[in-house]
Amino acid sequence: MKVILFEGTPEEFSAASQALKGSLAGSQQEVQIAEPAEAVTLEGRFATIEEARKILSRIPLAKVMRQVLVKLHAAGEQTVSSEELRALTGYNANQFRGLMGAFGRRVANTVEKNVWFFRKKWDPVVGQYSWGLPPSVRQAIEALGIQ
Repeated sequence: MKVILFEGTPEEFSAASQALKGSLAGSQQEVQIAEPAEAVTLEGRFATIEEARKILSRIPLAKVMRQVLVKLHAAGEQTVSSEELRALTGYNANQFRGLMGAFGRRVANTVEKNVWFFRKKWDPVVGQYSWGLPPSVRQAIEALGIQ
């Protein structure tokens, strides 16, 4: 089997797919697995109080993000499910992923790589993350008076 990487519009992909149908049938192909450009690692650390303050105050927080942070802060050491946070914000799953992704960009553009703002845990039974805040972030939220 040969793996081919396509870049283009859906229409271009469809045309290329149709052109290749049958042309590879019965032929032996070399399998090549591309190495990722940058290795993915789970090594990291939680933001310090000062880093969390910088992340939270670099630009104004959206009202809905404040709601999420206040809820997570109130949970203390406990985590809150994505479903519960979506209900709080009134966001659907895609909107919530966008909210958290945008906040992730804020973190990535404020502090060095592999600094985590949230504690998150995947629950395979329900198929969603649960979210929490490390003590350093909770302290930063308190210091900034986010409510």
